[in-house]
Amino acid sequence: MTRRTGEDVLTRGEADRRIRGTARVASVLCWVAATLALALAAWSLFAAAWITWSSAQASGTDLATAFLTTSEASGDFVLAETEPQDPVYRHDDEGNVVGMAQTGAGTVSLRGNPLQLTARGVVSAGLSGAAFALAALLCGRVRRTGEVFSPRRARELGAVGWLLLLAGVLPPLVLNVAWPVVTGLTRSLGLSYSMSLPVMREDFVLCAAGLLLVAVARMFEYGCILQKQDDELL
Repeated sequence: MTRRTGEDVLTRGEADRRIRGTARVASVLCWVAATLALALAAWSLFAAAWITWSSAQASGTDLATAFLTTSEASGDFVLAETEPQDPVYRHDDEGNVVGMAQTGAGTVSLRGNPLQLTARGVVSAGLSGAAFALAALLCGRVRRTGEVFSPRRARELGAVGWLLLLAGVLPPLVLNVAWPVVTGLTRSLGLSYSMSLPVMREDFVLCAAGLLLVAVARMFEYGCILQKQDDELL
């Protein structure tokens, strides 16, 4: 069976090889994206925990209060410090000094709002990582079977879309719901607090990508019908 587009002729076997090759590349890229997203989620979780613990130690409050009341302006929490290194001189062929390089003292520190790090870093990146991992599994199955238009593929693609949609919706929702609680707590403790609540561009991108994939999954359901009819005619 062939499909004609203008003067081009694409056989079913060629189409199958193309889709398998595309799925192989897409699977690798999705696994890379999933790994990076999950690594970001793990780092955000560590940063939120470290800042919360450091703030609790510095202020003498409990961890829950420190988690809610530590703001961007609360100061840096040092992770590591380095001492200045001895200078390194460069000499020419005659032994004359022609240059010098020296590394000064430095610090590695964390600064951030634990609530925002958890909502935007852990929740958003974690859901995005799960979506990319599911997409990688989907592409892996297409690579092995060559099966694209099937009810199972449509459901998997829809699940990827819903995960991306949640990754865009949950962070601003969590922050806006938590805002009255945080404001009341900080006022009762006589503390100052600052946290920005605008919806970020990344939230819109994730929501748009999620909605698009959900819509495409619905189109795949129609493609399943056409695929079944095509198979019955062979």
